[in-house]
Amino acid sequence: MKKSFLYILLFAGVAFAQNVTVLSVEQITTLEQGEFFYPVSNYDNSKILFSSVNYRGLWTLDLKGKTLTKLNDFNSSGYEANFTNDGKIIFRKDEFKNNLRFISLYEYD
Repeated sequence: MKKSFLYILLFAGVAFAQNVTVLSVEQITTLEQGEFFYPVSNYDNSKILFSSVNYRGLWTLDLKGKTLTKLNDFNSSGYEANFTNDGKIIFRKDEFKNNLRFISLYEYD
């Protein structure tokens, strides 16, 4: 009885799984500008925030004017950086002193 219930639960999970469809793929930056990872969009989709592969540095791309702006070059500033409801950017900065890591949160307006 337990095995049949588990099989039914497994098949129900597979049957009702989400399907993701990609509508289009377009390149928004060039290789000359750099390679960027971990994109985050703001609420009205007018700006994209992204970082480098090791979370070092933070860049923003204005989609209306296609302008790329470098905000900082701090360690770990791209780790879970995000926009707030009022358009500000929250990010972190890691500093290492005497084999201790200090994590600070910053707000960019």
